[in-house]
Amino acid sequence: MAPIKGDVAIFWDLSMTTAMNDDIGEGLNRIVKLSAEYGPIKHKTAYLSPPWPKDEGVLTERLNTLDVNVKRCPKNGTKSTIGHTLVVDIAFHCSLDFPETKTVVFVTGDRDFTHLGQVLRRGGKRIVILVMKGKTLVKVQKPDSYWPLKVALKERGSKGTKKKGAASKKSKALRGTKAKKADAKEKKSGSMGKKKNADPKEANSQETKKQRKKNAQETKSQKKRKSTGSKKSTSKGKKANFQPKKAQKGSRQPVRKSARLSAKVKAAV
Repeated sequence: MAPIKGDVAIFWDLSMTTAMNDDIGEGLNRIVKLSAEYGPIKHKTAYLSPPWPKDEGVLTERLNTLDVNVKRCPKNGTKSTIGHTLVVDIAFHCSLDFPETKTVVFVTGDRDFTHLGQVLRRGGKRIVILVMKGKTLVKVQKPDSYWPLKVALKERGSKGTKKKGAASKKSKALRGTKAKKADAKEKKSGSMGKKKNADPKEANSQETKKQRKKNAQETKSQKKRKSTGSKKSTSKGKKANFQPKKAQKGSRQPVRKSARLSAKVKAAV
């Protein structure tokens, strides 16, 4: 593919070029030499991240004199933020701030920019990747294979198929459980139907047995009630029919003391 002529923007991760940071001027000259064939270099940005260099102030001043913008990327807790910052800066630079930029130069050995590389390629941008080899910078001859589009798509596809396979397994398992539940319900309903549709003779015999038990219980209770009622009535009749015995003729009756006294008084008179 022939180089796309247009403006060039360089994005430089200083943590990936520590071997040549002692002579930062020579390092920048090497980057410019490898990038100049694609067009005029209009933008240069370098990124600092922990651990901070001891001569950070001197390094920053030197880069500023060489027309390089320096950005500090402190950690978020224990996580590095330089990758996220690079992605955001490049996306805004190419889409909003400077859409006339045609070539983006990555000075980094990081392979975390696969998706960003795909987006830039789709937008018609040229990607150049510079990495350290020993103490010098070299250009990646096949940047499309360094951040491969096809491999990324294959990886995504395999993940998608795995997810689909897992989902299909889950759906099959759910279907199996639902089918088992439905079969169990059908069996229960069938057993109930069999009980309901049993032979009428058996049903009648069961009903007659139950009726006999009920009748026997009722007869027992009735007998108990009758027996208790007859006992009560006999006792009441005895009380009602009780009368003192009449004295028979010729039989002596006991005379009370009051009657004897009255008889003696009459005799005295």
